[in-house]
Amino acid sequence: QARSYGGARSLKHVAGTIRRAIAWRDKHRHMLAAARRDGLAIHPVHYTFEALTGVTKWTMLDGGWLDYIDPSACSLDATRELISRVSAEALEEYLIIRKELKYEQCDRATRRSGRIVKSITVRDSAHTSTLGAIATPFTGMAGWDGGLSRAQRNAAAISEDLHPLMTD
Repeated sequence: QARSYGGARSLKHVAGTIRRAIAWRDKHRHMLAAARRDGLAIHPVHYTFEALTGVTKWTMLDGGWLDYIDPSACSLDATRELISRVSAEALEEYLIIRKELKYEQCDRATRRSGRIVKSITVRDSAHTSTLGAIATPFTGMAGWDGGLSRAQRNAAAISEDLHPLMTD
């Protein structure tokens, strides 16, 4: 009997998941290598993403990954600006590479320490309304997002293949 791999129920499904993960990593190997070597800032979307979403990355003392989200930095205008500057495909690639590096960082810290090291996300809601505090930092409002939702959905689907056991 096959061991569960991210909720998969059959070896055929697991094999397909592994093939898709290998194909994605092979297709993006140059950008992945550059990001591993030089950090996320090497990706052309990085600074635009951080500036317009309020998301910044920190390394915790145990080696884990912390995403700090400042919702006051994000608005409908910021979402529109992000989509006008960045294609949905480039954003999708960036989101997946970001998660790939997050996974690798936590895995290295776990192996080094002998303890499970996780990633966390902190959303600062000190200066936002209740709605602003619970909304995702770059959600399309009023039904318009210029492809942002598609990029997020595609990135999430690909991330399930790349990191089936990472519940983030």
